[in-house]
Amino acid sequence: MKKIIILGGGDLAKKTIEIINRDKLFKIVGYYNNQRSFKDLKFLGNFSKFAKKKNITNNINYSLALGGRPELMNIREKIIKIIKVKKLKTPKIISKKSSIHKRALIERGSIVFDNVLIDFDVKIDQFSIINIGSVVCHHSVIGENTILSPRSLICGRCNLEKNIFIGSGSVINP
Repeated sequence: MKKIIILGGGDLAKKTIEIINRDKLFKIVGYYNNQRSFKDLKFLGNFSKFAKKKNITNNINYSLALGGRPELMNIREKIIKIIKVKKLKTPKIISKKSSIHKRALIERGSIVFDNVLIDFDVKIDQFSIINIGSVVCHHSVIGENTILSPRSLICGRCNLEKNIFIGSGSVINP
């Protein structure tokens, strides 16, 4: 089984870990966060240590599972820059309890949680988070590092730029 390291330690990381373990997507080898938050996972250090880490192996994947709050968007942007500079592998994490149309495109580093519906001709750009119960309708684009909070509704033909935080229960029309 492929190995993965989690970047984050809050509720969003907990949900991501649950999906990875439940759906048997990866073997989690540890996590980075600015504080210890999980007793049953190996703590690898804070984000500064992650940024300074030089010996990156090609057989490890990373998941950016940080950012359930708007104030964390800047930290996410910094971590994404580090990921890109280091050319780390960041697979998409997609819950088996979500419904993704075969003509939808979900890019690397994105996380799709349970009970999400992604319609046809939708593009989810890299490092985006589509949270529980959200719906993204046809011909919409979700920009890089955009977070849809639980039960967000993105109507058809919407184009969300990058680095946007959408609050719970929001409805976005074109």
